[in-house]
Amino acid sequence: MWDVRSNVQVALYDDHVVVTSPGTLPAGLTTEQCLHGQISVLRNPIVAEVFLKLGYIEKFGTGIARVRRAYRELINQPVFDVRGGMVTVTRPVVDAFEDSAEELQVLKALTGGQILPRGGIERETGLSRVYALAALLDRGVIVRHGVGRATTYERAS
Repeated sequence: MWDVRSNVQVALYDDHVVVTSPGTLPAGLTTEQCLHGQISVLRNPIVAEVFLKLGYIEKFGTGIARVRRAYRELINQPVFDVRGGMVTVTRPVVDAFEDSAEELQVLKALTGGQILPRGGIERETGLSRVYALAALLDRGVIVRHGVGRATTYERAS
């Protein structure tokens, strides 16, 4: 960001990368627009034009959408956090997790905001017993609600 005299920080871990960019969003750009609207407010149009001509960037305002597309079939999703005068992106290292076929089936059954009990997941996936639920819960990919027969599951947001 151009309004803060501080450096972008990149932290590398075994299973994820965290990029923290100091500075607030440009005036008039909301967090929602930044994360979902593919809206770009250039802080320095001259630098942006140079980067475009050098081939460092493809288009303006498409980076977050491209990151989301790259991870759309994966269990572990990137996290975008805009607050406290900084923007932080946490991107899982793709090879750090081996998504089993069963885990992918469970996640497919829970797409679109579906909230299902174990039996519903078994019907949706065709699995007779869903063992992937524990692993997905441990990794924070899905969330459990309720107890006993009233237990349901949904994808974590």
